[in-house]
Amino acid sequence: MRASWFNHVPADTKEEFKNKIKANKEAWALLVEVLENRIQVYNPNYDEHSWAYRQADQNGYNKALREVIDLLKSV
Repeated sequence: MRASWFNHVPADTKEEFKNKIKANKEAWALLVEVLENRIQVYNPNYDEHSWAYRQADQNGYNKALREVIDLLKSV
């Protein structure tokens, strides 16, 4: 489990918080599956002048999804 799960948790309640997170492993696995299905592949239309902006937006969206997925997979 990544340390970032505990950034906001007081030291005296970390173990209790960790147990709560681990108790929901099945829900986290389902959420990972849902999020993985939302990752999109962008096929740019180079005839559009704004294709690079659309590509950058899609890359950022996918990066954020992957960060959340990695965090959930660390449970």
